[in-house]
Amino acid sequence: MKELHAKYGLVVRLAPNEISYTDSRAWSDIYRNRTGHAVFERNPTWFRKNAPDEPNSIMGFHEADHARFRKTLLKALSDRGLKQQESMIESHVDVLISKLEAVSKGSSPVDLVEWFNFTTFDIAGDLCFGEPFDCLKEEKAHPWVEISYFFGKGLALTASINFYPPFEKLLKYVVPAKSRLRMLSHRAMTREKVFKRLELPKQRPDFIATIQEANEASDGNAMSREEIALNMSVLIFAGSETTASGLSGILRMLLQNPEAMAKATKEIRTAFSSARDMKIASVSHQSLTYMNACIQEGLRLCPPSTIGVLRIVPPKGDMVCGQFLPAAFS
Repeated sequence: MKELHAKYGLVVRLAPNEISYTDSRAWSDIYRNRTGHAVFERNPTWFRKNAPDEPNSIMGFHEADHARFRKTLLKALSDRGLKQQESMIESHVDVLISKLEAVSKGSSPVDLVEWFNFTTFDIAGDLCFGEPFDCLKEEKAHPWVEISYFFGKGLALTASINFYPPFEKLLKYVVPAKSRLRMLSHRAMTREKVFKRLELPKQRPDFIATIQEANEASDGNAMSREEIALNMSVLIFAGSETTASGLSGILRMLLQNPEAMAKATKEIRTAFSSARDMKIASVSHQSLTYMNACIQEGLRLCPPSTIGVLRIVPPKGDMVCGQFLPAAFS
């Protein structure tokens, strides 16, 4: 994709009805609500339901349900939610540091990507299901974690099939049986874990407790058990593998640029007198300008997700970067 844009410019037509932009103006034109313009809805080809009776998820193209889910889930990701989850998240980070201190004393190389994945999956499991996967404790990936590695690949394969409606039923058999089974296992195990968590006390500071609290205060817009399970199957992947990928990319770039690493290290050690002072709440009150710049640049150079949420042009067409696009273009 990068090579295509380097050759042809800011706008590249990838298919008869697909366009890719590297023009910064496209973000506002496509994703923001503009007065007098219809909404560019999510492309149903990528976010179609697997069965007619399956509920929608936060990734779906049903705008009303997406807004309802977002309103509820954002409470779990707010400053208040983060403060409630602080001690739990920090406990996993403390285990990571102690484990790294132990393995670093040996002579064998340490795979930090693997350790980041252990940590983010344990945290995501605690937040989504009320219990970690014990990856850090056991120093290995939980079998379910290995299954969820294929979640993103499964989504891409499913979307690819959706591009050919007349042949969907036939093409589904082209997808490797192992991939189909992993997708089914991911959903089934998520459902089981979510339903188990729903039976536990609500006081636990996790995503489920926030959803239950929002449901009790809702005016008919409560999330059903099936909706909660489906959304957790998305969040467990979105909040773990992508976070580990982002951390790995940022650390890699810092290690390849010793001067930047030294400057970021100095900023952090100047802001905090000891490691014990480096808590989520205290970090949020520090500017850490250079460290934040490193994070942003690392995510730019090594994005965990290579594409955004694809949208389609509304029925009457619309303008993007000063050019008119007809309806249904993606």
